[in-house]
Amino acid sequence: MGLIKVLPEILINKIAAGEVVERSASVVKELIENSIDAGANEIVIEILRGGKKLIRVSDNGLGMSKEDAILAFERHATSKIYDEDDLYKISTMGFRGEALPSIASVSKVLMVTSEKGSSSGIKIEMDGGKLLSISDVGPSPGTVVEVRDLFFNTPARLAFLKGDNTEISHIVGTVESEALGHPEISFTLKHNKKVILSLPRTNRSIERIHQIYGRGVVENLLEVRSGPLSENNRITLTGYISNPPFSRADRSLQAAFINKRPIRNPVISHAISEGYHTLMMKDRYAVAFLFLDIDSIEVDINVHPAKREVRLRNPSLIHDIIAKSIRERLSEKTTEETFQIDGEKIDLPGVKEAIERYMKRYEKASLEEERQIDFGLPLRLKSTISKDFLHAFESYIIAVNKDSVMIIDQHAAHERILYEKLKKEKIEIQRLLVPETIELSKKESLLLAENLDKIKTLGLDVEGFGSNTFIIRSIPAILQREDPKGVLLDILTELEKSQGLSRTKEVERMKTLMACHGAIKASQPLNPEEMENLMEELKGTELSHTCPHGRPTMIKLRLSDLEKLFKRK
Repeated sequence: MGLIKVLPEILINKIAAGEVVERSASVVKELIENSIDAGANEIVIEILRGGKKLIRVSDNGLGMSKEDAILAFERHATSKIYDEDDLYKISTMGFRGEALPSIASVSKVLMVTSEKGSSSGIKIEMDGGKLLSISDVGPSPGTVVEVRDLFFNTPARLAFLKGDNTEISHIVGTVESEALGHPEISFTLKHNKKVILSLPRTNRSIERIHQIYGRGVVENLLEVRSGPLSENNRITLTGYISNPPFSRADRSLQAAFINKRPIRNPVISHAISEGYHTLMMKDRYAVAFLFLDIDSIEVDINVHPAKREVRLRNPSLIHDIIAKSIRERLSEKTTEETFQIDGEKIDLPGVKEAIERYMKRYEKASLEEERQIDFGLPLRLKSTISKDFLHAFESYIIAVNKDSVMIIDQHAAHERILYEKLKKEKIEIQRLLVPETIELSKKESLLLAENLDKIKTLGLDVEGFGSNTFIIRSIPAILQREDPKGVLLDILTELEKSQGLSRTKEVERMKTLMACHGAIKASQPLNPEEMENLMEELKGTELSHTCPHGRPTMIKLRLSDLEKLFKRK
């Protein structure tokens, strides 16, 4: 008997399920996209226990006949494509015909569907890929799909599912993503019989963004658009981008859609960064919601089993359209604003003259007497700070003696000092005179609610004030000059990135973030006394030569090093 065998159909479906159905959110995504393709404008998603017990998706779409409903559970049975050419002009959300059979192979599925105007509907029950029953039922326009006991027959896959809160968090993200691409559809999400997301349909993308992310995000957005380039290049870009310096600590609020489909593509991510070049601080990311309307022949969505990634036929053109549109919109915003110097409003045509006046005052201040400072560092340099040299480099402290130069990064040095304090000392709390109210997305709200106890140990007193609204009553004293909302949002981002780590590691990463927030900023002018204090505190820290991120706090150049650089040796 030969070694090669044809796999049984049920095993083939389970293998396919491994590619399409990764977790509860994968099932929700596939069922929502089926509802969208069916022309629904109302979709209700009901979840029990993070989707492990039940996922029910109901819609008011076209519904199916008995024959189509039965065929829908066959592999590669689809109404979306008929020949090879159709693969290159896909305009629907689904097309492979793998979703329902894959889901049914690893769960218990019940589907009830009825065509509009039909006198009856059809009910189909499946168990682990096996057909249990088919029966007629009363008419109920649209389709309801129930998925119970996900991965009940694949225990290894079941073991990989996380806790209920983690799984529902992923489901919320999936629903929000699909809803952003289809503001004309209303979405309702219930978890354990409680409504946690209600998104009424609207005809404006900005209103859908407001429904999900709240006013705090929307009021910092600028509209961006670019019409078709030509008759041959019918590429349209619309969307919203953040007005610098509004930013996030990761790309979680960068969403791109091609023909209403949420997609991932490194070209688009790079184009957003390129549009903000020199306008965004390192390790900060713009908020962007971009909607591209492209001829379906220009994009290949058949490159990933779960349809998460796409391949662009002309990526450089798409990249340039996005980057150029963002840059031009930000330039327009700059020309709308005025600059302030010493309280005087200076319109753009007068900026050059204002800078010249400022530089004259600066040069006069630079003539002050130089001051001798003993840095007290391990190298024991008796150093001279030249103020003329320091207004040129306000991010660094320059110390020199007869045979060496010490360059200290003031932000990195202060970051190390604050981090050591946060590790060793009880965190001092600064109560806010006026508590701050912050509105979060549902995903962020769930994450915050789950981690409130950890956040409070860091000096942030936060409490719920409605479904997605929270009140910040106090912050760590070292962050009293920082925006409490921005601090909280960045901590939530760090918590999301830290999922799976130990509590100790999570708290350590949050303290690192807080130290970075509270540290003296780059380009923040310091007087000699402040420099002395900074150096004295740095001397008393462990690992004083690096910040918590591993960057050096100081660099020493000996005269011999300089001679080598200038090829004198």
